[in-house]
Amino acid sequence: MVRCVRLFTNEVGQVQAQEGVLQYEAAERGDHTTQTLKAGQVFYQSTAAGSSADWHVDTARQFVITLQGHLVFETETGQSFEIQRGDILLTEETAGKGHRWRMVGDAPWVRAYVTLPADAAIPFSANP
Repeated sequence: MVRCVRLFTNEVGQVQAQEGVLQYEAAERGDHTTQTLKAGQVFYQSTAAGSSADWHVDTARQFVITLQGHLVFETETGQSFEIQRGDILLTEETAGKGHRWRMVGDAPWVRAYVTLPADAAIPFSANP
């Protein structure tokens, strides 16, 4: 299963994080797969090592798939979590102060963005 951290706006209008996984089901040849999702745009981005971003919300509902790099995120509710190669960030923030991040180590942050339509059913399952 792939680790996924979901950023969302809670019932009082603040952004918080929820750690979980994307749900898989049995597939052909003994594989496991998620359901097929509709996607908007796909693009890649690279940010130099040592960078950071101040408080913001993301402008689209999207998967941010980290291909390289190590970051520490903080939400406005005070939660802190790390993202590393192979992790997926699911951003569903609609309001609030948002989140901020800073890079750890000397590798750039290389990632793929997959924008998602508002009505896409995401197979996210939160950890207990």
